[in-house]
Amino acid sequence: MKRLLLFISWGVLLSCMLTACKEEQEEENEFADWKNRNELFFNNQYTYAKEMMGQGDDSWKFFLKWSFNESTEHTLKDYIIVKVLEEGKGNTSPLYTDQVEVFIQGKLIPSTTFTNGYIFYNSYNDNNMNPSTASSVWLSADGEDEALSGKSGTYIDGLATALMYMHIGDHWQVYVPYTLAYNGSSRQELSIPAYSTLIFDIRLLSVKRQ
Repeated sequence: MKRLLLFISWGVLLSCMLTACKEEQEEENEFADWKNRNELFFNNQYTYAKEMMGQGDDSWKFFLKWSFNESTEHTLKDYIIVKVLEEGKGNTSPLYTDQVEVFIQGKLIPSTTFTNGYIFYNSYNDNNMNPSTASSVWLSADGEDEALSGKSGTYIDGLATALMYMHIGDHWQVYVPYTLAYNGSSRQELSIPAYSTLIFDIRLLSVKRQ
């Protein structure tokens, strides 16, 4: 009987070890060569947006990081890419110190398992971006919502840049390079690997001036 229990115990332990090993391998395969894949994705998105702009499609835009000066030299990684899905009728744009009410979804670039991109943050309550079922959230530059904040406790730069160019009622899709997101760091609590390009779907609902 003791031998039987010992055999079962070793069997359970071995099974757990194999399962953990398999999960680790799957995660490694999911995000293999992740930095290069994310840089290529962002560069391709930039090329596509530029082509569309050249054909007269003004729904595509590029914005330099909000704290940078246009007069100095910058690289592609200092910009966000924006696709305007719907233009609002409001005239107000947030300041960095304002609180903003938004519908927002954040996801990663497509991967093996998540062909549409892993969703790490979602106030829409579904994947259909339906405003009638969404829950609005309030964001502020002091980083009260930790999921969308960097290590400094403030907005990640790409998100801050987008919000400061939006007007109330705008609905944008925003592509943020990792240099304006978590800058090569991972966010394990959100399952965001290092060097992740972030894709946000944002509707700006209202602004509360501080």
